[in-house]
Amino acid sequence: MAATLSDAKKKTYKEKFNKFDKNGDGKMSKDELRGLLKSLNRSPTDANLKKVMGDVDKNKSGFIEYDEFVQLMIDIDADIDKRLQTTFNGYDTDKNGFITPDELSAAYVDMGIDMSTEELQSEIKSVDLNADGKLNFEEFKKLFGRV
Repeated sequence: MAATLSDAKKKTYKEKFNKFDKNGDGKMSKDELRGLLKSLNRSPTDANLKKVMGDVDKNKSGFIEYDEFVQLMIDIDADIDKRLQTTFNGYDTDKNGFITPDELSAAYVDMGIDMSTEELQSEIKSVDLNADGKLNFEEFKKLFGRV
C-alpha cells in the first residue's frame, strides 16, 4: 500500500516514525507507540494499546516496523478524513459542496473561537487554492489539519 503514497506523504511518515522511534532501532515499541498516539490527540488505555499493537504488528515481533507503521498511519489518516468529512458536511448547510465564509464562521463559533471578518478571510485565503472565496473539502482539510 505504501507504493501508492505521494513522496510528500512518505517523507512525512518517515519523519514521524523517526521522531517516535526514540532509540533509533528502526522499530517502535509499545511505549513509543503510546507517544505517537498521544501526539495525534488520542489517549489509549493499556488495553487499547495492546489491541492496536496486536492489530498492527502483523509479523508478531512485539514491535511495529516501518511498513506496519505506514499502514497504521494510512488507517489513522482515513479515520481523520472520515471525521472531517462529517464535520464538513455538517457545516455545509446549503449542501453545495463548499464551506462559505458564513458557514466557516459558524464552525469557529461552535469551537469557541471568535474571529473578525478580516481574520476569517485570512484563514480562507491561506488554504483557498483556487481563490473562489469558499472552501472545498480538500481546502477545508488543509485548514483544519492545522487547528
